[in-house]
Amino acid sequence: MWWWSYSHGTALNWIYRHIVKKRQPCYFGCIDHDLFPIKPVCPVEHLARQPIYGIIEERGRYWYLWAGFCLFRFDFVRNKKIDFLPTKPKTIYLDTGGSNWYSIYSKINKTSMSFASSRCQTIVEKENGKNGRINLWVEYLDDTWLHTAGASNYAKIAPEQIERKEDAIWKILKKHW
Repeated sequence: MWWWSYSHGTALNWIYRHIVKKRQPCYFGCIDHDLFPIKPVCPVEHLARQPIYGIIEERGRYWYLWAGFCLFRFDFVRNKKIDFLPTKPKTIYLDTGGSNWYSIYSKINKTSMSFASSRCQTIVEKENGKNGRINLWVEYLDDTWLHTAGASNYAKIAPEQIERKEDAIWKILKKHW
Protein backbone atom coordinates (compact mmCIF):
# COMPACT_ATOMS: atom_id res chain seq x y z
CA MET A 1 0.00 0.00 0.00
CA TRP A 2 1.00 3.61 -0.52
CA TRP A 3 1.70 4.30 3.18
CA TRP A 4 4.61 1.83 3.15
CA SER A 5 6.26 4.05 0.57
CA TYR A 6 5.82 7.08 2.80
CA SER A 7 7.27 5.24 5.79
CA HIS A 8 10.23 4.08 3.69
CA GLY A 9 10.77 7.58 2.28
CA THR A 10 10.58 9.16 5.74
CA ALA A 11 13.23 6.73 7.04
CA LEU A 12 15.52 7.47 4.10
CA ASN A 13 15.05 11.23 4.57
CA TRP A 14 16.00 10.91 8.24
CA ILE A 15 19.14 8.94 7.35
CA TYR A 16 20.09 11.46 4.68
CA ARG A 17 19.59 14.51 6.90
CA HIS A 18 21.07 13.11 10.13
CA ILE A 19 23.87 10.90 8.86
CA VAL A 20 24.77 11.40 5.19
CA LYS A 21 24.50 15.19 5.09
CA LYS A 22 26.50 15.58 8.32
CA ARG A 23 29.27 13.14 7.33
CA GLN A 24 29.42 14.23 3.67
CA PRO A 25 30.83 10.99 2.28
CA CYS A 26 32.14 10.87 -1.28
CA TYR A 27 29.37 8.40 -2.15
CA PHE A 28 26.20 7.15 -0.54
CA GLY A 29 23.30 4.98 -1.51
CA CYS A 30 20.26 3.02 -0.50
CA ILE A 31 20.20 -0.76 -0.76
CA ASP A 32 17.02 -2.70 0.00
CA HIS A 33 16.85 -4.97 3.04
CA ASP A 34 16.48 -8.08 0.87
CA LEU A 35 19.31 -7.41 -1.58
CA PHE A 36 22.43 -9.58 -1.36
CA PRO A 37 25.72 -9.38 -3.28
CA ILE A 38 26.35 -12.69 -5.06
CA LYS A 39 29.66 -11.71 -6.69
CA PRO A 40 32.47 -9.37 -5.67
CA VAL A 41 31.12 -5.89 -6.22
CA CYS A 42 32.25 -2.28 -6.01
CA PRO A 43 28.97 -0.34 -5.91
CA VAL A 44 30.60 3.01 -6.60
CA GLU A 45 32.55 2.04 -9.76
CA HIS A 46 29.71 3.46 -11.86
CA LEU A 47 29.88 6.78 -10.01
CA ALA A 48 33.32 7.44 -11.45
CA ARG A 49 31.57 7.99 -14.80
CA GLN A 50 28.28 9.59 -13.76
CA PRO A 51 26.75 11.24 -10.67
CA ILE A 52 23.99 8.67 -9.99
CA TYR A 53 23.45 4.97 -10.62
CA GLY A 54 20.78 2.40 -9.86
CA ILE A 55 17.60 0.79 -11.10
CA ILE A 56 15.57 3.22 -13.16
CA GLU A 57 11.80 3.46 -12.69
CA GLU A 58 9.92 5.16 -15.50
CA ARG A 59 6.38 6.55 -15.28
CA GLY A 60 5.33 8.40 -18.41
CA ARG A 61 7.75 11.28 -18.90
CA TYR A 62 8.95 11.00 -15.29
CA TRP A 63 11.76 8.78 -14.07
CA TYR A 64 13.66 8.18 -10.86
CA LEU A 65 15.88 5.58 -9.23
CA TRP A 66 14.30 2.78 -7.22
CA ALA A 67 14.96 3.53 -3.55
CA GLY A 68 16.06 -0.09 -3.03
CA PHE A 69 19.13 0.35 -5.23
CA CYS A 70 20.23 3.92 -5.81
CA LEU A 71 23.73 5.38 -5.55
CA PHE A 72 24.82 9.02 -5.54
CA ARG A 73 27.98 11.10 -5.58
CA PHE A 74 27.62 13.43 -2.63
CA ASP A 75 29.26 16.37 -4.43
CA PHE A 76 26.48 16.15 -7.03
CA VAL A 77 23.60 16.32 -4.53
CA ARG A 78 25.26 18.47 -1.84
CA ASN A 79 23.26 21.62 -2.63
CA LYS A 80 20.09 19.95 -3.85
CA LYS A 81 16.88 19.35 -1.91
CA ILE A 82 16.90 15.60 -1.31
CA ASP A 83 13.49 14.05 -0.65
CA PHE A 84 12.86 10.31 -0.78
CA LEU A 85 9.09 10.61 -0.27
CA PRO A 86 6.75 9.49 -3.04
CA THR A 87 5.07 12.19 -5.09
CA LYS A 88 2.34 12.58 -7.66
CA PRO A 89 3.10 15.12 -10.36
CA LYS A 90 -0.10 15.57 -12.34
CA THR A 91 -1.77 12.13 -12.16
CA ILE A 92 1.31 9.88 -12.19
CA TYR A 93 2.43 8.25 -8.93
CA LEU A 94 6.18 8.13 -8.33
CA ASP A 95 7.05 5.69 -5.53
CA THR A 96 9.68 6.06 -2.79
CA GLY A 97 12.41 8.38 -4.03
CA GLY A 98 10.15 9.93 -6.65
CA SER A 99 10.19 13.38 -5.04
CA ASN A 100 13.83 13.62 -6.09
CA TRP A 101 12.42 14.06 -9.60
CA TYR A 102 12.21 17.80 -9.00
CA SER A 103 15.73 18.46 -7.71
CA ILE A 104 17.76 15.68 -9.38
CA TYR A 105 16.24 13.59 -12.13
CA SER A 106 14.40 16.30 -14.07
CA LYS A 107 17.74 18.04 -14.58
CA ILE A 108 19.59 15.00 -15.95
CA ASN A 109 19.52 13.73 -19.51
CA LYS A 110 18.83 10.06 -18.79
CA THR A 111 19.88 9.01 -22.30
CA SER A 112 23.45 9.96 -21.43
CA MET A 113 23.44 7.68 -18.37
CA SER A 114 23.77 3.98 -17.79
CA PHE A 115 21.58 2.20 -15.28
CA ALA A 116 21.66 -1.16 -13.55
CA SER A 117 20.25 -4.11 -15.46
CA SER A 118 17.50 -6.22 -14.00
CA ARG A 119 16.16 -9.67 -14.78
CA CYS A 120 13.63 -11.75 -12.89
CA GLN A 121 13.55 -15.49 -12.34
CA THR A 122 10.57 -17.49 -11.07
CA ILE A 123 11.80 -19.81 -8.34
CA VAL A 124 8.53 -21.23 -7.00
CA GLU A 125 5.33 -21.63 -8.97
CA LYS A 126 2.20 -22.99 -7.38
CA GLU A 127 -1.45 -23.36 -8.28
CA ASN A 128 -3.62 -20.97 -6.31
CA GLY A 129 -7.16 -22.17 -6.97
CA LYS A 130 -9.46 -19.63 -8.58
CA ASN A 131 -6.75 -16.95 -8.54
CA GLY A 132 -4.55 -18.88 -10.97
CA ARG A 133 -0.83 -19.23 -10.36
CA ILE A 134 1.32 -17.48 -7.79
CA ASN A 135 4.85 -16.88 -9.01
CA LEU A 136 7.45 -16.33 -6.34
CA TRP A 137 10.47 -14.78 -7.94
CA VAL A 138 13.86 -13.24 -7.38
CA GLU A 139 15.52 -10.45 -9.31
CA TYR A 140 19.13 -10.16 -10.39
CA LEU A 141 20.61 -6.64 -10.56
CA ASP A 142 23.65 -6.35 -12.83
CA ASP A 143 23.99 -10.14 -12.35
CA THR A 144 25.85 -9.14 -9.18
CA TRP A 145 23.06 -8.64 -6.65
CA LEU A 146 20.20 -10.97 -5.72
CA HIS A 147 16.98 -9.21 -4.76
CA THR A 148 14.80 -11.73 -2.95
CA ALA A 149 11.77 -9.53 -3.62
CA GLY A 150 9.01 -9.29 -1.06
CA ALA A 151 10.94 -10.36 2.05
CA SER A 152 8.62 -8.19 4.15
CA ASN A 153 5.71 -10.32 2.85
CA TYR A 154 3.65 -7.31 1.83
CA ALA A 155 1.88 -9.65 -0.64
CA LYS A 156 0.65 -11.90 2.20
CA ILE A 157 2.11 -15.14 0.80
CA ALA A 158 1.10 -18.28 2.70
CA PRO A 159 3.71 -19.59 5.19
CA GLU A 160 4.32 -22.84 3.26
CA GLN A 161 5.02 -20.84 0.08
CA ILE A 162 7.37 -18.53 1.96
CA GLU A 163 9.23 -21.58 3.22
CA ARG A 164 9.54 -22.96 -0.32
CA LYS A 165 10.78 -19.58 -1.57
CA GLU A 166 13.32 -19.27 1.25
CA ASP A 167 14.63 -22.78 0.52
CA ALA A 168 15.04 -21.86 -3.14
CA ILE A 169 16.81 -18.59 -2.21
CA TRP A 170 19.25 -20.42 0.07
CA LYS A 171 20.11 -22.76 -2.79
CA ILE A 172 20.86 -19.78 -5.03
CA LEU A 173 22.95 -18.04 -2.37
CA LYS A 174 24.94 -21.20 -1.55
CA LYS A 175 25.91 -21.52 -5.24
CA HIS A 176 27.55 -18.09 -5.06
CA TRP A 177 29.25 -18.31 -1.65
